[in-house]
Amino acid sequence: MVEWKKLQGILVLYLVGLIPLFLWINYVGIDSVTANSGVFVASMGKAVALSGIALYAVMPLLSMRNAHVMKLFGGMGHVYVLHKTAGKLSFLLILAHPLLLGVGRLMQGSTITTIWDWWSVIITIGIVALIGLIFATAMSIYSHIKHQNWIIIHRLFGWLLPVFFIHALVARSQIVQNKALLAYMMTLGILGFCAFLYRSVFGRYFVKQHRYEVAEVNRFGDTVAEIVLKPLGVPVSFAAGQFAFLRFEAEGIDSEAHPYSFSNAPNGPYARFTVKALGDDTAALQSLESGAKAFLEGPYGDFSYKNISNRKQVWIAGGVGITPFLSMARSLSASREYDIRFFYGTESISDAVFLGEFNDITRHLPKNFKTSVVAKDVEGFVTATLLAESIGDLNEYDYMICGPPGMMKALQEQLSYVGVPENQIHIEAFSM
Repeated sequence: MVEWKKLQGILVLYLVGLIPLFLWINYVGIDSVTANSGVFVASMGKAVALSGIALYAVMPLLSMRNAHVMKLFGGMGHVYVLHKTAGKLSFLLILAHPLLLGVGRLMQGSTITTIWDWWSVIITIGIVALIGLIFATAMSIYSHIKHQNWIIIHRLFGWLLPVFFIHALVARSQIVQNKALLAYMMTLGILGFCAFLYRSVFGRYFVKQHRYEVAEVNRFGDTVAEIVLKPLGVPVSFAAGQFAFLRFEAEGIDSEAHPYSFSNAPNGPYARFTVKALGDDTAALQSLESGAKAFLEGPYGDFSYKNISNRKQVWIAGGVGITPFLSMARSLSASREYDIRFFYGTESISDAVFLGEFNDITRHLPKNFKTSVVAKDVEGFVTATLLAESIGDLNEYDYMICGPPGMMKALQEQLSYVGVPENQIHIEAFSM
């Protein structure tokens, strides 16, 4: 079912991009598009622009964190992949628009100075929008910037959406004359821009958030802190392994929301989040004090051992990826039989700050839960070979993996290579 939903998402993206192409060709006629090679290349320049803008308008809809959209496409992880795919395709298609259009007109006899009316308002709008898109894309991919600046850059993508539409509507693209194409593009554009305003501009006012207060902060050394939140209203209901977007109102703390996994069992009103100092924002949270106001949006995700029918499971944590496993391990009980092998990947034994608690759970549930710590400075990384040596037949188990992206990708590839079916490998990768 999940595999079909992943395929379904890709098909929807292709459909979104192909519909305006079909409507446009149906209106102008295939003969007018293929009159000669120059006309054909220039026509492709118009076509890719329509498809690119349509996909661009879909991106805010995919990043809304809407429950219906996530359910339709198999969860937030898959929606995140679709969002990235739509972004890459729309960027390439929009970038190809002026190149193909210009080359086509040159092939028809125009010169560099005459392929466009360079000083017209509509060309200026198009150039500004394209430069903005290239800048925002480059900053997002290649620049290491603070999270606050990253948020500003990503909001630029949203503000560019109406600029692209103004350019497309006024330029000679037959959109206004073609009522079906106009209705399609305007519907996508309005929905996309409204989704951007709802989530990115007015999200604090429209998106449901649970109000909490910091009850205490338990520190484990200088780089790891467990933040305990007390509800100021109705507490959030979550499943072990899920995550939420959390923001704080406190001096010196970034006011933007960040995703964090719950680290407590869902058996009380309090919520716990374990945070490791990996950057400026998470480092600032280490100094968070009791009484600070917190706002929690969620929960999100379906990364939970209870969502897997196979009770023989391997849990693999790396770095800060320990947090969903803390929540799941703390929720285990002797009333349900599981065969869970937990592999705790760390830089060194001293970094395994929760090893004592996991060992306690193993002693309490010896038949259900077994803990192994894999320290990089002693044994290296957790690999498929190491897992096979420890548990035997790899195909008997389902695998839950959470940690740095490189670690998750490597393990997924290794397990697939040795024959573990893809539907038995479960990755937690949250964002947006």
